[in-house]
Amino acid sequence: MKKMCMAILIMFLTACQASGTVSAPTNQTEISSPAVVLTLFPSPTLTPLTSSSTIASPSQTPTPVERLSFTVATRFNEMFFDTVIALANSDGTGFETPSLFEPFRNTGGVSGRHLVWSPDGRYLAFDGADKIFDCGEQTSGDCTTTNYGTFLVDFSQGLIIEYIESTLTNSSWSPDSQRLVLSIDEKQSSGGKSYVGDLFILDVMSGQKTQLTNDPSSDLYPAWSPDGQWIAFIRFTPHPDRCTLPSTGSFDDCDNASLYMIRPDGTDLKLLAEPIHVEAPVDGRHKPYNAPNWSPDSQWLAIMVESAGLPSLISQEIALVNIATGDSQRLTDNPVWDVFPTWSPDGKYLAFVSGRDGNDEIYVMNIDGTNPVNLSQNPALDFAPAWSPSGNHIAFISSREAGHKLYIMNADGTSQTRVNGEYLSVISRPSWLP
Repeated sequence: MKKMCMAILIMFLTACQASGTVSAPTNQTEISSPAVVLTLFPSPTLTPLTSSSTIASPSQTPTPVERLSFTVATRFNEMFFDTVIALANSDGTGFETPSLFEPFRNTGGVSGRHLVWSPDGRYLAFDGADKIFDCGEQTSGDCTTTNYGTFLVDFSQGLIIEYIESTLTNSSWSPDSQRLVLSIDEKQSSGGKSYVGDLFILDVMSGQKTQLTNDPSSDLYPAWSPDGQWIAFIRFTPHPDRCTLPSTGSFDDCDNASLYMIRPDGTDLKLLAEPIHVEAPVDGRHKPYNAPNWSPDSQWLAIMVESAGLPSLISQEIALVNIATGDSQRLTDNPVWDVFPTWSPDGKYLAFVSGRDGNDEIYVMNIDGTNPVNLSQNPALDFAPAWSPSGNHIAFISSREAGHKLYIMNADGTSQTRVNGEYLSVISRPSWLP
């Protein structure tokens, strides 16, 4: 049952030019000492809430309606379901699919797996393809996604203003909304498909790309710190002989990676921790794994690791890493999966997904791992939590109705409301507008 639940979650979350490229700075310096291996000891600088703390109920003062984006399948064409980006309000109303995203609808169901808003709310970066190609006798989705990459929307103009070719995984914004860090497969842009990426920074106004990393391994899942000082990322070495399909071998080596961070100018490359967990690609496609998640004060990273001696498919755990000391603290320790850690805006809690009840549920816990609370409490699969900017709401995906629908609840788990709209299923993690 546990394996089946996790497999369903993975199935529904599986993912699948700017000019003037500038070489990376030559003054990168990597720390010579080895990374701290993840352990179970508590970090002395962590200031947890007390074990008796409870999740605060939302304020009784009326708050403005918050808005979020997500990608849905709305109909089937001859070969694939379509996908289109939708918007809705935090009370479940206001569902719409803006016409701006219509060119991305019928492209094999691959558009809009990663939706990333700039902090000022002006731009939306999303992955996808906007061209339909003649597949002929080919039945796989790759024939329709030749121009797969990241597109950039300027909502102040209502225009697609950038296309960055051959991107992998998510992108991440600088706090000033002027730059975007992406993982780009340079070999794919020149005609090949290596699925091995390096990090690049895109200047939105000029369209210029600057290469940030250059390594034989794959640098994926970048995350810009809220204070703008660091970019965290996952360095993953593909194992093509064993990891093309999960069923061909053990996950132990396939899913191991390292946690790094680097300055936005390319200096001070630091290895923070290893091994950590990353979901190995399936047939080359990188899944929308939860990127390293920064605490609001930019001092901690929430990541996923594996429990020793257990198959990684059902034993992913959550840990915190202190970026100043490299100290780590594992927050969960269960013979099941605890995944997708997400900080509350005030930095007091972590929302996450746990299989400890026999099915995927949305939990919240204190930042020291104490007082885990099951918020969703439903026999269906509930996953992909996303905290609203105010901290009053948590959006998540649930299988409690036909397909996978988007739900929104208060931060204490009350008032679980389905987002109303004409769609078959939600296929991306929800992303709140700033």
